[in-house]
Amino acid sequence: MSVNAFNGSSWTGWSEVPGGGKTNISLSAKTFNGKLYLISNGVGENQVSVNIFNGSSWTGWSAVPGNGMTELPLASASFNGRLYIFGKASGGNQIYMNFLTP
Repeated sequence: MSVNAFNGSSWTGWSEVPGGGKTNISLSAKTFNGKLYLISNGVGENQVSVNIFNGSSWTGWSAVPGNGMTELPLASASFNGRLYIFGKASGGNQIYMNFLTP
């Protein structure tokens, strides 16, 4: 008998996130304003990209405005009505952020 950590509910099994994205590094995920944001920097040549789930469908991958590029995993947080993305600059050690407001 298997034990499920989620109050007896069961997992659905793995399925591909729609949009054809591929990456070899970890992703960041955050809920914001009732939507799930999946953030990656491996989908478009290290360009920071986002795929948004509204509860029934995904938008597909698109670049986050601002020309952000990094080869390392990103972090995200929601705070005071904004969705923040943090990352290390490509070719430098500076830490950058970009944020979305409703």
